[in-house]
Amino acid sequence: MGRRFTDYREINLVRKRFCEDRMITDESSISITWASYSRATDEHCFLVEHPNGDNDYYIHPKVNLSGLSNLRSLDIPATYRNDFDAQHNKSMIADWVHRITGHHLIDTDISALVREEKTLTVIISPDSMRFANSFQLNRL
Repeated sequence: MGRRFTDYREINLVRKRFCEDRMITDESSISITWASYSRATDEHCFLVEHPNGDNDYYIHPKVNLSGLSNLRSLDIPATYRNDFDAQHNKSMIADWVHRITGHHLIDTDISALVREEKTLTVIISPDSMRFANSFQLNRL
């Protein structure tokens, strides 16, 4: 699990969320570093360093994506429907999640894509810092 905590793309998205929640317009003005993980709460904690020298801890809330299972709006092109481990399908799903929820999903957030007859289960990586639940998509 250790190498995941240095995934700068994911940490940059945590910084973006932190700044959006606090209406900080200059994201580069703060420094954010992964500090710890709590198995009890399944939350990651980050050290935030502010330009004025103050430091504080930020517990990043994990987003529950299970509600996406109720939507029927992802159309996977026929040429890609059976090629689920390919990066382009993970990217397509990440783009769809962003359009629907506004949350940026990256390849390290998706552990696997499991095809069933009429559904596609998107399994969220167990060590994702930002997302809590897997979800199913009804394939159109």
